[in-house]
Amino acid sequence: MSKAIAAVLSWLVLAICPLPVWAEPTISAGSATVGVGDTFTIQVSISGAEGLSTWQFDLAFDPMILKANSVSEGDLPLLSAGAINNDSGLINVISGSFMDADLNKLFEGVLAVIEFKALAAGTSPLELLDVQLGFDQTTADLEDGSVTVNAQIPEPGTLALVVLATGGLALRRRQSGAGRWANHAPSAGRGKEATRRPIG
Repeated sequence: MSKAIAAVLSWLVLAICPLPVWAEPTISAGSATVGVGDTFTIQVSISGAEGLSTWQFDLAFDPMILKANSVSEGDLPLLSAGAINNDSGLINVISGSFMDADLNKLFEGVLAVIEFKALAAGTSPLELLDVQLGFDQTTADLEDGSVTVNAQIPEPGTLALVVLATGGLALRRRQSGAGRWANHAPSAGRGKEATRRPIG
């Protein structure tokens, strides 16, 4: 009888004070639109993480379009900035920890900041791979990012200067060519003298 009463009381406690249920955390890579030759940063962030203590992920990109320069910490300390391979387009094992994590608190913030240089026009995906989180929630929703690189277009003022300079150079070449032909062309007087030769 006492066991039945204890079970009922336990059920009532859980019904009145239910344990918190958290949704899966979301890890997302940022996106950007840049120009060829630009250097820029992308943030990898997490939201809805309960008691975040450690994390790890890889990031893949298109090495024909982007070059990874460095990885730096965001809101939490990094354990490893990862190994950058610009030949394959992969940053391996970016990881970090937060030893003072509050297990009853949801965490939102930046895990890492990655610096890239845009090499060529096109769109490169930023794909999150091998994500590992150091708490009871072992799965997460992943949101990949992308970078669109546009070909550099001269500003209107610069373009106008280029057009004027090109036009001026062409005009100078035409004038210079006309001058050379004028200097080498025979004069009318010389032509007449050349036809007046003495007879006998």
